[in-house]
Amino acid sequence: MYRGYKNLVSLSTLSVDVNQTLLKEISEFSLYSSLIILSPFFLYFSQPLLGTVVNASLIGGALYLKGKKLVPLIVLPSLVTLSRGLLFGSLTLFLAYMLPFIWAGNAILIFSVKFFHLNLKKSYLFASLFGSGLKFAFIFSSALVLYILGIIPVAFLVTMGLIQLFTAVSASLILWPINTVRKKIRK
Repeated sequence: MYRGYKNLVSLSTLSVDVNQTLLKEISEFSLYSSLIILSPFFLYFSQPLLGTVVNASLIGGALYLKGKKLVPLIVLPSLVTLSRGLLFGSLTLFLAYMLPFIWAGNAILIFSVKFFHLNLKKSYLFASLFGSGLKFAFIFSSALVLYILGIIPVAFLVTMGLIQLFTAVSASLILWPINTVRKKIRK
């Protein structure tokens, strides 16, 4: 009888742990998704500020989310910006040509942080700054090729160039102390 009770308690504890983990994942996903969806409506006046919030959400997602939950974080920022149409004004249509490259750049940032920091156990700063550099290099190179081919205007070289690097690095630096504190709390 006592043994059965012990197993029941063990099962209920497991159930509580699973529910808490699920609730934490839903909360994290909701936070990052909300920031990504709402930021273009409230921060449209500043691409550097908007980009920093979006990149912070991408890096946060890389650190604290898994699997399919990352896909919306990869595609939502540019889709919301495109649908909002404010950031680039009359040039917003050209953003559509950049979408696959922006999505790939976001994925590069997320999976670089996951790979280097979480898998290889490199420092957070190394992983996030290296991922930021890779994202910048990929998106800027893509924009440069599209510009040379006459598909997008020169203005996109600025927005898809150093601004991408600045916002990703800024997000990395903002999340650095937050990630450090969260790691200490978990221990």
